Amino acid sequence: AIRRRADAPLVAAVAWAALVTQVDSGTGAGELAIYALYALGAAGLVMWGVRDGQPLAVNVGTLGFALTVGAFYFSSLFDKLGRALGLIGAGLLLIVGGWLLERARRSLVGRIGKPS
Repeated sequence: AIRRRADAPLVAAVAWAALVTQVDSGTGAGELAIYALYALGAAGLVMWGVRDGQPLAVNVGTLGFALTVGAFYFSSLFDKLGRALGLIGAGLLLIVGGWLLERARRSLVGRIGKPS
């Protein structure tokens, strides 16, 4: 009971893991739900890293989010687009998405060292 607030991220991570194991990714809605849960888990890891002052957790969470978005694009959207449009979209995703994600990651890691 004393560490209730300190253990909240751990309890959330266990609940997230239990939820991920229960989602049926065989259906269209289930596939979308699993990608959303992976992105939510990566964002939670980033928040946990910022809260505890751990740049490694922020970096790993950012990588997990980028891999989730990339996997979703190539498994779900790339097939629906034509080959040329899919490759153009992949290039834009990698360049613009990577730039925005790196900018956000640097901002979060920069906030860790500064007192709030």
